[in-house]
Order: sequence, then structure tokens, then C-alpha cells
Amino acid sequence: MAERELYPSEKQDRFIVRLPDGMRDRIKSAAEANNRSMNAEIVATLEEKYPAPEDDLDSATMTEWMDYVDNATSSHDRIDRIEQINDRLSKSPKYGFLQIKLVDMKDGNSAAFFTTKDKWTDLSAKFLADESDDQK
Repeated sequence: MAERELYPSEKQDRFIVRLPDGMRDRIKSAAEANNRSMNAEIVATLEEKYPAPEDDLDSATMTEWMDYVDNATSSHDRIDRIEQINDRLSKSPKYGFLQIKLVDMKDGNSAAFFTTKDKWTDLSAKFLADESDDQK
């Protein structure tokens, strides 16, 4: 008899957990409020508490994040996007010292820069230079 193909969900890790009284109902309510399954709600909550480690912050990632900020549809959206990236950076054991700052320029526009939390240094140029050196 031929073995059947497994569904992607059947290939994922499973973990049985015992919930205290009332928690299942609270998870169900939160899942309904967020328009997702209880499983998706639990996974989202765990992802927030235990984010995947970031192995490397290369110039491609930095460029992608800056494009994400630059493509915001409003100044409020731009600030929200910067806050999202800074929140992600703050949770990184390796890059927690970095953040993006929005700087008002003399021409009236604003620009976003990668900086250290304690210095106003544009680090994107340093990372791009380091990557260029690595490719030589």
C-alpha cells in the first residue's frame, strides 16, 4: 500500500499544553476579535513573546526596511513603520543597539537613518562599506 502525502500542517511540530480554567475561552475570544483561528492566535502570541532570532542584518535587509519606510502613504504611516522596525530591532540580542531615526532636513523634507541609540550616526554607509569590502 502506498503512503499518502502529508499535508503541510501535519509536518509541523506539535505541542500539547494544559490550559488553566477559563484560558481557552479567553483565547477563543481574542481569536474571534482578530479574525483568526485559535491556533493562529496562540502562534501569533508566542511569536510576539519569542521572536525568531535575527542572524544577520545585511545591507539588503537595511535597504528593504528603508524602502518600507520611504513607501509609507502618510507621515503617520511612516512613523508607525519606523516604530515597527525599532521594536523589532530592540528585541534583537545582536542589533538591539540600533534604531531608525527620522531627521528633519534643511530643505524641509525628512530622512530616515539607521543610528545607534546613543549617537546620531548614519550606520547604513558603514554597513554598505563593510559589505563592499567583503565582496572584494
